[in-house]
Amino acid sequence: MSVSVIIPIYNSQTFLNDLFGALNKVRFDDNDEVLLIDNGSTDTSADICLANVTNYPNLYKYYRYVDKAGSYAARNFAVNKAKGRILVFTDSDTKPVSNWIQGIKSSISEGCVIAGKISLEIVEHNIWEYYDFMAHLNSEKEFLNSNVATANMAVLKEDFVKVGFFEDRFSGGDYEWSTRAVSKGLKINYCPDIMVSHPTRKTFEQIMNKECRIAYGVGNHYDNLQRHIGELVIIFFLKIFKFDTNYRYSKYFYLKNFSIKEIFYFNVKYLYVRIGQLKSAIKGYRHIDPRIINLK
Repeated sequence: MSVSVIIPIYNSQTFLNDLFGALNKVRFDDNDEVLLIDNGSTDTSADICLANVTNYPNLYKYYRYVDKAGSYAARNFAVNKAKGRILVFTDSDTKPVSNWIQGIKSSISEGCVIAGKISLEIVEHNIWEYYDFMAHLNSEKEFLNSNVATANMAVLKEDFVKVGFFEDRFSGGDYEWSTRAVSKGLKINYCPDIMVSHPTRKTFEQIMNKECRIAYGVGNHYDNLQRHIGELVIIFFLKIFKFDTNYRYSKYFYLKNFSIKEIFYFNVKYLYVRIGQLKSAIKGYRHIDPRIINLK
């Protein structure tokens, strides 16, 4: 069965050389394709992509999609372009293992969604990396909650069509799609050998952007469901005072030998994260252009 790998790209120049370095070692078959969907990059992402298209014209296909900002809109656009029977989703900052595609082909079946392993790389061993490791992209934990992340996901195209396109939201569309997939009778299978590596976020600013992006997507979702904005505000306002979460993270950091000073600093900055989430959820509900508020 042929494969269409779908990768949304937005200002990803920092990661693309590693991505292509890994992809160029992956074993693809003749009818496979990798769709690179540039969602309006303003850096050198397009140049890096087009250089690889030139070197591997039968594998890579580059599209510039700017009708709507957001990785899920870009993925939906790519699904309509995809020729493969298997749809494979990953991100521009991942590094797949060499047997990635062959593992998917040997594991995929009708009515099955593959949730591959996402191996988070801790490099600097700072407190924000460990927070990211604990809070985001735990593929095994998400599988246990019947969720699959588009950082490493595969499904037959006919099954994807049965479930429907990703919800038109800026972030979190994979989890909403997972809920619909399960309700349609699809089974999510966790496959640890089908693996991609993913860098952890290393700074407060990177974590803030990630959390605000998620909250913005939740705001999109609430408006799409025509739920009242007051309900959204209450939920995110109460999150600010959810101190049991702070305690859980603080205990985890203490066990990782972070100092009391570092943990205190994290909790102060985490308050700003929670306030940022509230503001971003409201902006998402109102569908303010995410590029204007520098979400990526």
